[in-house]
Amino acid sequence: ALRQLSAASAALLLYRALVGSAHAWDSPVIRAVLSFRPLSLVGAVSYPSYLLHFRILEYLNFNGYAMPPPLCDPEARGASCDPTDEAAAWVAYMGRLFVMGALLSLAVSAVFHLAVERPLVAAFRPESKAKRG
Repeated sequence: ALRQLSAASAALLLYRALVGSAHAWDSPVIRAVLSFRPLSLVGAVSYPSYLLHFRILEYLNFNGYAMPPPLCDPEARGASCDPTDEAAAWVAYMGRLFVMGALLSLAVSAVFHLAVERPLVAAFRPESKAKRG
């Protein structure tokens, strides 16, 4: 399902990039979906999030904030080793890591976007140099 969603998203973005608003194939519905404010905000922090998410997940994982469950070792734990319990523990761990990582990644990316990316883009934009000097 993730592959199909990714392919549909890529097709939608390519469609908007290649079909202008004056073109006969322009769709007001697609334009409205892509200009929806929450999607625009996610789009604004997508590059910083791409840059930072792996380090954030790595930090959460290796510093004990979303610790993985112990592996099932029947020899060490005897009869108390139940693969069903282990699978449930790993699902819970991945859920915690995903939620914590996504929220923290979006928050840090928003700060990075506002404090670093926006000022740098504004500083190197040609029209901003003409206004300064």
